[in-house]
Order: sequence, then C-alpha cells, then structure tokens
Amino acid sequence: MEFVKRAFGYTNKNMLILCALILFQCLSSVYIYISQGANPLQSFLAIILYFLMLTAFMAGFCNLVKSVVNGEDTKSRFVEGVGEYFLPVLGMFFISMIICLVATEASWLILQYKFGSLEQVVDLINRALADPAAMKSILETANPVTLYQTNIFLLVSFSVFAVVFFQFLYWVPALYLGNKKNIFKSLWNSLKFLYKNFFKSIAVCIVLMILLFILNLLEALSMPVPVLGALFSILGYYIFIVFVFSVFIIYKDKLAQ
Repeated sequence: MEFVKRAFGYTNKNMLILCALILFQCLSSVYIYISQGANPLQSFLAIILYFLMLTAFMAGFCNLVKSVVNGEDTKSRFVEGVGEYFLPVLGMFFISMIICLVATEASWLILQYKFGSLEQVVDLINRALADPAAMKSILETANPVTLYQTNIFLLVSFSVFAVVFFQFLYWVPALYLGNKKNIFKSLWNSLKFLYKNFFKSIAVCIVLMILLFILNLLEALSMPVPVLGALFSILGYYIFIVFVFSVFIIYKDKLAQ
C-alpha cells in the first residue's frame, strides 16, 4: 500500500498538525471539565459553543491536510480553512448527526421489539461507566440475560456507527479536493467514489479500527501508569492523522487518473 507509506511520510514531516490536534483535545477536556455542574441552560449553551469550536477546528484542520496533500505552503492555511469551510463543515456535522441518530434510534427500536424493555441494559451500562474501577465486579454479578442483551446492544450500536461512518468516508476529501462547497453534491460524489473503490476503502477502515482498538486497549491497561497512558493516547492521534492523510491521498490519486 504505497499510499499508506506516503501518509506516514506526510504525518512525520508535518508534526505540527499532530500537535494542533493534541492541543485541541487538551483544551476540549479542560472546557468540558469547567462546564460540568452548570444549570441546564448553561450546559446547553456550553454544548453549542463546543460544537461550534469543533466545527471551526475541523474546517481549519482539514484545510491543512489538503494543503499538505496538494504540496502547498501550509502557512495561514488553518485560518483560511476556518473562514472558507466553516459553514460547509457545520452542515456536514448537522446532517451526519441526524442520519446517525435516526439509524441508531431505528436499531434500538428493533432491539426493543426483540428483547422488550432496554431499561436494565441502559442501567447496567450507566453503572459500569459511572464506576470504571468496579466495572469488572458489576459485569460479573449482572444477570446473564441482561449481560447478553447488553453485548448485543453494544455490538449493534457500534455496527450502526461503523456503517454510517463508512458511508461518509470520502465526504470531506470530496468537499476539499473537489472544489465544491455544495455539501450534497460532495456527498453524492463521495458515495460514488466509495463504491468504485469499495475493497480498498473497507481495508483501510478495518486496519484503522484494529490499530485504534489495540491502542485504546493498551491505554486502558496502562491507566496505573499515566505516562504510558498518555503515550498510547498520542499514538492514537498519530494513527488517526495517518488515516486522514490516507483517505485524502486515495481520493486525490483517483481524481488525477
């Protein structure tokens, strides 16, 4: 996979992109921590503000990636990307969230029809997430039927998310490299491209998921050693950027043919 080698090369030569992603994640964590405990109105406004900040960051971040792939100077490209792509990226986020929510809700309704009430499943997940240290004992003492239903629930939820994510795989490259600010035309072009390059695309996604799963597992196991946890977290961001470069390279190379 020559494009993967190029993606690693782009990432290694543009470590400032990795630094920008890590910095944004750190600032996001601080912002979320500070926003905790607010009243409902303040929490709602905090969510809206964070969503707008995320949109602005992604608009500039993807413009940096485009500039690197096109061999352009990256100076000031982040700010230019925010100004040029903020509204299209905002629309993409909005549409993606609606489709993901509808697909997820539909899958949950099907599970509810099959299993009956999912109240015990949701309660088990909430208790396990609320106390990660006691997660093992909570799962070991759970009702076997509830545990089985929880596993199916999580598997279906992840599968729905993965399928929706896969459909949108080339939407961002189609927007940035296709020189079309119309997000619907970009989505249509990206879907056509996706299914013309189906096996290569699904191979890239599978490799990404495996690598991120391994890194997340290692990060979780290294929780007693914060330095190792931070290292695996940074590696996860690094792999994510390699993946983004790979998707942009695949789309650009095929357009050039």
